[in-house]
Amino acid sequence: MIKINVFYSNKVLILGGVVTRLIMKIQAKEIKNAGNIPGIINSEDKEFAREVAIPSLSHIKTAIVPESIPTIAPHFVVRFHHKDKIINGEKIEIGDAIIGLASSGIHSNGYTLARKIISENNLSYKNKFPDKFYPGKTIGEFLLTPTQIYVKETIALLKKVKIHGLAHITGGGLRNLPRINKNVRFLINDPFKPQEIFKFLQKYGNIDDKEMYQTFNMGMGLIIVVAKEDAEESIKILKTISKSDVKIVGKIIKGKGVKLENLNLDF
Repeated sequence: MIKINVFYSNKVLILGGVVTRLIMKIQAKEIKNAGNIPGIINSEDKEFAREVAIPSLSHIKTAIVPESIPTIAPHFVVRFHHKDKIINGEKIEIGDAIIGLASSGIHSNGYTLARKIISENNLSYKNKFPDKFYPGKTIGEFLLTPTQIYVKETIALLKKVKIHGLAHITGGGLRNLPRINKNVRFLINDPFKPQEIFKFLQKYGNIDDKEMYQTFNMGMGLIIVVAKEDAEESIKILKTISKSDVKIVGKIIKGKGVKLENLNLDF
């Protein structure tokens, strides 16, 4: 069975879209018995689809790629939007609350740098973490931690509260925030504490704080902007459904860009 990381479910979510279908593309050096490939989608995979709020996991495309070493399963999702309900950030106002949902780890970005750090320190994915980071776990085991999917809790929130902005904190880190509104300043004054994996990468890669926060999610996977008066209700709704930690991490102020207050960093 092939397990996949439905990263793009989070991506399409930020405009308020609903994922309707996941299409997988099995890519390998050689594919035998292609007619049996639909058997990959078994009862466990269908349960997985329900978990990430994808109603259909029934389409598979195949591709033989000689230069491909492993068998990989790239994929994309199909979404739909109600035109008048697209969340594009234009409703964000000064004083709005910024709610953060914690990440499960690196998620699906920053692996090029992570692999470089591991390689340059002569470490293997089979090695245990040095310096007592994650005792008992191998580096490779932790790097395979799936991306946290935020679809269910966000859809539930959409039904109850007017969301002003959504940002998936992936490649680019906090620099993702101005993409949803360039005319306000995102003040992050109570961020999540970064997980140990980021401390490991920063130490062994000799990376400064700013580069870390503009490359990795640093513990924060999704940001939701709502009116200040809706913040308390929003957190209650999210905590009822989400597997992630949820809290107010900041607010919208006058200006432009992003301010990470505890480290005095500007983006």
